[in-house]
Amino acid sequence: MNLYLRLIRVVVAALLGRRLALFDDSVVRFRVWPNDLDFNLYLNNGRYLTVMDLGRTDLMLRVGLAGLLWRRRWAPVLGGATIRYRRSLAAFAGYRLRSRLLGWDEKWLYLEQGFEDATGAVAAHAVVKAVFRRRGGTVPTAEIAAAFGWTGPRPSCQPMSRRCATARRRCAKACAKGPGPPDLRLVPAARPGQSGAGLRRGRGRMRFLAGLVVAASLATLSASPAAAARSPDPKALAEAISAIYVPLGLARAMVASCDRVDAPGAAAHAAALAAWREANDVDGLERLVERVMAQYDAVAKARSKLDAALQSQADALVQKTPLACGALPTVFGGTTFALAAKTGPARGVLEALVGTAPKPKTLYTVGQLSALAAEARRQAPGDEDEKTDWASNLLSRLGVIAVSGRAVDSDRLQQWTVDQQSLWTASCDFDDEAEEKLFAREQGRDLVVAGRIGRVYDFKLVTLEGCRVLDGPEGIARANIPEETGLTAKPKTLFSIAQLSVVAKELFRRTPGQKDDDKVEAVTAAMQQLGPIALGGHSDGDERLQQWLPEQRSIWSASCDFADDAEKTRFKQAEGKDVTVIARISRVYAFEVFNLSDCRLLDDPSRLARSDLPEAGGLEYRPPDAAEVNAGPDKGLPADQIEAVLFREQFQVGMNPTGGTFTDRNEESFLLLKDGTAYRYDFDYPPTDLDADQVRRRAPQDWSRWERPDQKYVMTAAAGERADLPSFTVLKPFPPDARLDRSYYYLNVSQGGVTRRIDLKFRPDGTFERHQGGSFFMQSMAGTGPDGGSVGVSGGGMAAVMNENGFSMGGALKSRDSAGRYRLDGYTLQLTADDGTVTRLRIGVPGDDVKAPDTLNIGGTSYWDAEEEK
Repeated sequence: MNLYLRLIRVVVAALLGRRLALFDDSVVRFRVWPNDLDFNLYLNNGRYLTVMDLGRTDLMLRVGLAGLLWRRRWAPVLGGATIRYRRSLAAFAGYRLRSRLLGWDEKWLYLEQGFEDATGAVAAHAVVKAVFRRRGGTVPTAEIAAAFGWTGPRPSCQPMSRRCATARRRCAKACAKGPGPPDLRLVPAARPGQSGAGLRRGRGRMRFLAGLVVAASLATLSASPAAAARSPDPKALAEAISAIYVPLGLARAMVASCDRVDAPGAAAHAAALAAWREANDVDGLERLVERVMAQYDAVAKARSKLDAALQSQADALVQKTPLACGALPTVFGGTTFALAAKTGPARGVLEALVGTAPKPKTLYTVGQLSALAAEARRQAPGDEDEKTDWASNLLSRLGVIAVSGRAVDSDRLQQWTVDQQSLWTASCDFDDEAEEKLFAREQGRDLVVAGRIGRVYDFKLVTLEGCRVLDGPEGIARANIPEETGLTAKPKTLFSIAQLSVVAKELFRRTPGQKDDDKVEAVTAAMQQLGPIALGGHSDGDERLQQWLPEQRSIWSASCDFADDAEKTRFKQAEGKDVTVIARISRVYAFEVFNLSDCRLLDDPSRLARSDLPEAGGLEYRPPDAAEVNAGPDKGLPADQIEAVLFREQFQVGMNPTGGTFTDRNEESFLLLKDGTAYRYDFDYPPTDLDADQVRRRAPQDWSRWERPDQKYVMTAAAGERADLPSFTVLKPFPPDARLDRSYYYLNVSQGGVTRRIDLKFRPDGTFERHQGGSFFMQSMAGTGPDGGSVGVSGGGMAAVMNENGFSMGGALKSRDSAGRYRLDGYTLQLTADDGTVTRLRIGVPGDDVKAPDTLNIGGTSYWDAEEEK
């Protein structure tokens, strides 16, 4: 169902429906239609946000806000959205979207929206903030409330989902807090003795930076009532924050500065930082500081200024003492960075402020929780909902427990071993924003959290309430419970994609059905019996895995859904390399693609036995790239085997969406050999450098046969089609050591407004000059409006202007110049630059005048006489 039709339905229903009070719930019913679905046949995650627009439209109409906006010419603008997906909505499933106003602060309106399936269960929950705009700026919320007739105090809002930490935080910010503290203006006084250079004198600057932190802390000690009740002496608190935060920030800043001035040493810099962090328990100290800063908003606001000051300090130190980058372990071993030895009192002050961390008695892995949860649900009586209640009640009696696992996203833990993972996932509900941020920072790493078991769901999810990140498992007894039943099976065999594709093709052949698409479910179910598999292939850096051999590739490919973002990053970093992944087959498609779920990279697959299944039916020759079939200078086709080189070009001019025109240069070449074969030639180097035998094997589809009856070339393709080639031009070769005395240019304007130009000047003494440059230009109809005036900026080789008619931007591309000597011989142009760089290109003359041609074909494209351009 088209979104515009849904919008019309929502508007009509809202206009005809009953009015709502300002804080009533708006409920709109929808259904998941085919154009809402993602690749897995569930409601697309982006569609949730689109449907939320319709819910807010219904809410505004029903509370009478739409008329107010129309009369006052206000426009609602969304400022941000936080959404949490709880369960999927399948195709054609009905669902409800519930929307309501939570409250407002000085600038923002806060709304809550929730998706509920047919049973009333929450499928997704979101909190959004919005403003109203008018000409001249943002409409204050106080003015909106007055226009709507609200005269009371700001409301105290309660979210629909009381267990949603995000909603609680938004409510607290929107309704409970008054105006925040004023912005800090840190203007420290000059101190004597702070001049000097080098690492020894850096301590004076350190004290100066500590003074900034002290000032920020002292300015914020009126933060929250709970914090104020526990707050120690303001000066002691400020000094404690300074003692920890400044060395932390300066260490990070020094590594960043060293990476800029010594990029090859980046790995050594990172290793020095990691060793220092481990030796000084930096992870624990960072978590402690983050928890304190979360209670003092102004400290958090001052943080960017402090980080900038620390970075400036580090840049100055590295600039004056560049050898420090090579001696970071020594630098970090000095007293300035000795956090473990110096921060004991400061740590005590901050720990007293944030309160005592929970002390769980028992540590469970997520695998052990998986085993417990599965067994609890197996023994539970009743239907699925009753099993959830029974199992949840049973496991909640464990009280506060510690759980170890890997943070796979912003709030989920999963246990990972080298080649296994937990069958269940633990999802954290945090009590405050600081804990949520601390958890998110650990994404892709192993950590330990404390919390109470809340719910045990049938979709293999255990929720932990009141989650808090712990510094480690020290002092906590490990649960004596087997975890193997809570983990996936270990893969024992390493498959290649070609082997799996042979199996899949055979299953499609044997499975009953008229079309392959009808067999997908049965084939997928059969191949899922393999369980977790290890699969080797070539990473494309995105999500695709394909087997690559020296001249062949697998016909099928595998598409990975990664277990977390860290694994996706590892896969991207392995672009162009052979990798091994552990995953489950989630779908086998008839268009020769395996879809894999929970993909993880396996660093050492040597312990796995390689499958002995055949590969022959799952491989094909891989089309070669230019470098693979470049045999080297004059080591390819002998010149006496070349019959001719044919060339054809078709120019088309179109209108550019960003302004102006563009050119479409459709150019193609054929290399004709005297044995009667012809090859579609797309490489820019000479045919005498081409490994023709390898190209015949790997790209037979690009070969055909030619004849020349009546002085016209006729091509016969491998499939038997015949085609005359009257539109092709025969390119003439140059005699050995020919000379030119002319300038030529290449020009092309691509879609997007980028112009590329190459000028090439040949002299009769055998020298050349080459200049490559270009420009870009784009424009848009979006301007400042009738009364907006105009504005322009320029600099750095570009300029931009915006006026009432639109926006335009243009500039020059970086140019590249070279000069040296050239050599012409047959279809070869060799350019030897003054710096020793040698470039070999194919060249030919599309005419009979080889001595002074007005057009050259270089590298498969046309260069024209520069004099004729003038």
